[in-house]
Amino acid sequence: MSTRTLNRAVIIGNVGEEPKLNYTGNGSPVCTYRVATNRTWNPSGSNEKQESTQWHSIVTFGKFAEVSQRIIHKSQKVYVDGRLKSTDFENDDGSTTTKVEIVAQKMIILDDKQPEYTANDYQDDYDDFSDDDYSPTTPSY
Repeated sequence: MSTRTLNRAVIIGNVGEEPKLNYTGNGSPVCTYRVATNRTWNPSGSNEKQESTQWHSIVTFGKFAEVSQRIIHKSQKVYVDGRLKSTDFENDDGSTTTKVEIVAQKMIILDDKQPEYTANDYQDDYDDFSDDDYSPTTPSY
């Protein structure tokens, strides 16, 4: 009997940089960009609001990557729906760093009159892509 699990990430935030389009060793397109989300709260006993920004690394593959690179731009508000993928890196000092990315399967530009885009729109290409072909660059935190 198999156990059911869920790996899903949904965010709405602002694109923080122009997307970068690269290619895997076998020529498959990979697009990466970062999206910022904000959290605001009032600490107990304080009237002063606190805010923090969380940066999320987003990755798309295949034709979805090519479309993402063309239509997404810095400062746009986007909805991203996908799954989490973590990759471990060994640093020069021997310590390990983990980079977590959202592998986007659906994306909607919220501040433009753009259609929504999903990996399903490019399913033939997306199904042929294996995460094993992709290794993110070493994170720079």
